[in-house]
Order: sequence, then C-alpha cells, then structure tokens
Amino acid sequence: MGGLQGLQLLNSVERAIPEQSLLRLLHKGFRLHPAKNLLVWKTRNVTYGEAYCKAYALARYFRYGLGLVSGDTLLLVSRNNPEFAIVVAAAEALGVSIALQSTLASATEAKRLFGQVHPSLVISDSDRVCSFAHQADLDSKVMGRHMAYHCIPLKKVLQRPVEVSRYDIHSDDFKESKIILFSSGSTGFPKPIVNRVSSFMLNAQKLVDALGINGGDVLYVPVPFSHVYGFLGVHAALLAGATLVSAERYTPESSLALQAAARTSVYFGVTTMYVRELRVNESDDWDLQSLRVGMIAGASCPSNVFETFESRYNCTLLQSYGMTETAATLTIDSLTDPLSIRAKSVGRATPGAQVSIDPESHEILCKTSTLMQGILRDGVLVPPELDSDGWFHTGDMGVLDSSGRLYITGRIKDMVIRGGINIFPTEIESLYHSHPNVLDCYMVGYPDPELGERTCLCVQLRHPGVDTSYDLREYARGRIEKCKYPDVVLKMADFPRLGNGKVDRKQLKQDVEKALKPTRRFLL
Repeated sequence: MGGLQGLQLLNSVERAIPEQSLLRLLHKGFRLHPAKNLLVWKTRNVTYGEAYCKAYALARYFRYGLGLVSGDTLLLVSRNNPEFAIVVAAAEALGVSIALQSTLASATEAKRLFGQVHPSLVISDSDRVCSFAHQADLDSKVMGRHMAYHCIPLKKVLQRPVEVSRYDIHSDDFKESKIILFSSGSTGFPKPIVNRVSSFMLNAQKLVDALGINGGDVLYVPVPFSHVYGFLGVHAALLAGATLVSAERYTPESSLALQAAARTSVYFGVTTMYVRELRVNESDDWDLQSLRVGMIAGASCPSNVFETFESRYNCTLLQSYGMTETAATLTIDSLTDPLSIRAKSVGRATPGAQVSIDPESHEILCKTSTLMQGILRDGVLVPPELDSDGWFHTGDMGVLDSSGRLYITGRIKDMVIRGGINIFPTEIESLYHSHPNVLDCYMVGYPDPELGERTCLCVQLRHPGVDTSYDLREYARGRIEKCKYPDVVLKMADFPRLGNGKVDRKQLKQDVEKALKPTRRFLL
C-alpha cells in the first residue's frame, strides 16, 4: 500500500469513527505518531499505536463477540491502569453508556450500584468485584484479569489482531455515550450522575486551552480516573495528543519518583497531594524541575502551599472549580494572573459557562451546556432541579469580585451554627493554614446542649510535639472574632478520606463526636 493511498485510507477510517469518542483521538495519534508513548506507568508503557489497536480490537469484541449495542451499559470498576483509557475508548466508539466506580466501593454500595445501572457487562481489575458480580447472579457478563470467577480474560481480548486500514464497526442506531459517575457520597450513598461524553470532551478542551497543553507535554494524573477530575484528565491528555502518566496506587514517595522519571510537565492533583509531596521532598531528593503548570481542584489550597510549590519547582499553579454534576470545570484561573490572586481565587467562568451568587444565601449558581442530564433514582433518570430562572444550585457558597473571579467560602451543609452564629469551616481553616506548624486542618461541628453546636479544629502538624492544643487555639486570638475561635483543637496523624482523596468530613465529624462524647470538655 503506497504512502498516499495509505494516508487516505487512514483518514477515511478516522472519519468513520464516532466524533465524540476517545477511539477517534487514539486513531489520530496512531496516524500521526504511532510510536509515541501515550500511557506511562511504573512497570510498562503503551504507545498511541498499541492503544488504538487494542481499543479497536476490544470494540469489535464488544460488538460482535458480546453483542453490545448503543444504549447498553458497561460498568467499569478499576484502579488507574493503562487499560482504563482503552476500555473507555472502545465503549464510547459503540455509544455504550459507561458507569465508573472505584474498587474501594463496599459490597453494599456495589449491590446498590448494580441495581441502579443494570450493566450488560462488568469489567474490573479487582478479583473481589468480579467474584461479587458473578455471585450476584446478574444478567451481565464479567470481564477481568483472570479466568477465575467465570471472567472473560481482558488481556487475551486486547491481544486480538485487527486490520487497521479499515473500520468495520457500524450501527444504525448509534447514540452518544452517557457517562455515569458517582458523587463523593459525603451524605448517604453516592448518587449516580448521568452526563454526556461530549460534556467531558468540551471541558477537557477548555483545560487544554487554559493550561496551554500540547503534544509535547507529559500529563501526570494521580487522582482516580473513576472520579470526575481524573476522568477529565484522561480526555484532556488525549485531546492534546500528549503523554498520560499515572499509577494504580498513590503515595507521595512513589508519586515524586514517577514524576521525576517521566519528566512530568503538567500535574492534575488535589491539595492533599501537593501538601504531602512538599513535606516528603523538603530535601529535593526528587527533581521536579520539568513541571510547567499544576492544576488544583476538589478543595481550596493554602496560600503558603502555592508560594512554596511555585518557588521550589519554578512552575505555575492554577485552581479550578466544578463538580460531578457539571462534568467538572466551571471556572479556572489564568496563567497570567499573579500568584496573590491564583492562591485565593478559583478563577473566572470558562467559555460557555455562567456563574452567579444568590444575594441572600450566597450560594453559587451556574448555567452551563455541560450540566448533567440528571440523577438515576431506582433506575429512572431524574432531570436536574433548576430554579425559576434556570440556574442550578451548587450547594457551595462564594463571592464574585468586580472582574468576575470566584472565591469559594464554604459548603452550605458544612456550616456550623454555634449559639446562633453561622461559622464556615473554610474561614477558620484558611487562618490556620497560615500557622507555620500546621500541615493541614479541617473544622467540623459537634452537638452541644447549650449552644446547639461547638467547633472542633482537627489539625495535622509538621512537628507534633511542638505546639499544644492550647497553643493552637490561642493562635486565633486577635485574628478572627472571638465567637469563631475553635472550641476544641484535636491533633491527628491523618484524616479519613473518600475514594477520590478528599477528606471525608462526614466520617471526620463522627470521629470527633465519638472522641468528645465521654467528657464534653474543652481540650486545651
């Protein structure tokens, strides 16, 4: 096959692949730079060419081997592994809906999940999940790493040969894939939130533009792919034709080693990761000078972390705000904003999105084309609730400055009412993040018969033996109103966390109530 003829065939193949799919992006990479690394893990790499061939082989097996068609649902329960993007690409090419869940989900959550999404196929790298799916006596097939638990071996299917000069998967009833993600579950069971794959493509493009990501970049995405931020990061990497780096399990030491080895240039992380890695790498044992830009989402980041990280690695940090209901990104900082603004603001609304503040409750409202289609309740899609003016209420609180920059002040549900005074944890936490010995901190309320609620500040210290709880409480004196001083300060080695790495405030609140219930005294 001649060069020109071959190129024409490859271009015709690309046009035949559904536009809103990772498979189309994989084919573009296969056509332009097949030998370039797409996926880099500690133990192995996968090129664009290999990824496309594997995804195409898997898509063909889904269609002709398993009979999956547009509208069927695939449940993918997986850690961050190289097969994740390949499985998603294959499913999106068929218009198959994709429900994503962490392998950390409990048996109770998994059972409830199966009943919500009714999957035709379950794929997991967890033997526990494969076993449970088989024992649940579902009408779905199970695909995993091994033949055990009556699983179809994923590895063998991915090794099937394909003819790359053609694309023979066609469907007369093709519909764009739905993406089903789950809220963090800080109250009750996680909610299955349904959106379109095009919403993630659109927001991924916004991130590519805002961060200036290009094909020469190496994106490090350690956050779980099964959550909205990580899922968006996968799409952003492929849209830019960049290299994606991740790992199945996160520790600050392994993260630093991987970034140094891969020469990471763009980092999609959460505050906790930046904080831990600064602490572990105080002696600069790992060289991260290749970093150009880091994005922080999921929770506000202390100003001192911004300053230290940027100074140490000569890079730029940006904050972003969004949620699962909006396919992540609603606002993002600008690379041209000064550090003093980027350390406090989560930026302006992205193109096509609108953000407003309710004048009475100070709740953040939004309008965006990437808003979810709805929430699954008992298998039925319930559309999002909008107010009379068409705004979606986020449950977060914030303020907008005169230039349209958004500043997050807290969550409505996290507000503590102490003797009739409204106290927002974010305000107190921001103050204590400036304490030189406080590595991280979170404030929660606990019941009190006299005031209704009192406040407990949970702190993780750089040097645990230096400051007493009394010393820490006194730090608030003269810096905030007296009624907002923490009633109790508890030192903790770490905080309970959700599967996406965020602090589980619900569990933290329960832990505090349990710890303080016997005495109900000030721990000074």
